[in-house]
Amino acid sequence: MRVSILNPGGADVVDRVEEDWPIPRTQYRRLYLDAQRRVLQTAPVSASSHAEYDADRQGSGVRFDMKMTEDTEICGYIKLRLWVEALDHDDMDLFVKLEKRRPGGLPYKFTLGPGMDMAAKGYMRVSLRALDEERSAEENPRQSMAKEQKLQKGEIVPVDILIWPMGLKFKKGDILRVTVSPYKTKKMWTGPFKLKMAKVELPREGYTCFPEDRPEMVTIGGAEMFAGSKVDTAEMPKDHNRGRHRIHTGGPYDSYLYLPVLVQR
Repeated sequence: MRVSILNPGGADVVDRVEEDWPIPRTQYRRLYLDAQRRVLQTAPVSASSHAEYDADRQGSGVRFDMKMTEDTEICGYIKLRLWVEALDHDDMDLFVKLEKRRPGGLPYKFTLGPGMDMAAKGYMRVSLRALDEERSAEENPRQSMAKEQKLQKGEIVPVDILIWPMGLKFKKGDILRVTVSPYKTKKMWTGPFKLKMAKVELPREGYTCFPEDRPEMVTIGGAEMFAGSKVDTAEMPKDHNRGRHRIHTGGPYDSYLYLPVLVQR
């Protein structure tokens, strides 16, 4: 099995041979979120607090930073456990991002191509948070998609968010940053958009899925839609965000990042 480890600000590790996947020399570490100080730390946070943002405001969200105390490589599945609350609605669509920053907090100049940034990402619709216990692991939570659990007013619930696997190298002093924000479909797609000749399959509800989940799909596009049909556009599904979101940490709310750290050979 071969992997690449991205290293913004330095030389990437490309095509390195490993024994298996997940990499056997992985040691998972929990980094706990502290909403009061907006940091990640290795020890559990004793005092409870919360961070809040307005999901209707463009660019809203909260971030948590940790300055690396030693050179570190991560590679594998990543999970973010959050305790969340919707103050003004019965659901939340969350977008989380993990990235490497310069010691002063500025981004490294690095790109994977047009329109792509160097970050590991995850998505969660909170009403679909229920896990498939047989298919899930601590580092790889899998939602069952079998039932919808809307939020009640004042209800604080845990959600386990899978962040896409990524290989990333940090130097001592670099910052690991986790950002939590509302997922807004209108930011990605201004829709309606032209479909023309292509036929595209999309989940009838939602925006992404695992292939084995077998969601109900709809087919849009194709020649018959292009040849004189008035129905040549499609709207993206609406997000489920309204009003204020709270992220709870500390005390009984053990929000944490589950990080795959590679032990050096």
